[in-house]
Amino acid sequence: MPPKSWHRRLAFAAIIAAGIHGIESEFPLSAALEGNAYESDAERFPSTLREAILALELGTMARGASATRWSTTT
Repeated sequence: MPPKSWHRRLAFAAIIAAGIHGIESEFPLSAALEGNAYESDAERFPSTLREAILALELGTMARGASATRWSTTT
């Protein structure tokens, strides 16, 4: 059984990997959102765990992130 902090560390590693992927791929930043975010037409993050899992399964970035790239153990 993994330690209790494992999921937090995995989530943090995924956030770092996504940020590095965006920088290396030179993705442009979207414009800053002004006004009420709830009433805007801006793209939204998944609002349920089911939607988040589906988005992860359909995406390609997570498949390309290699665990060995982030490993510090030998």
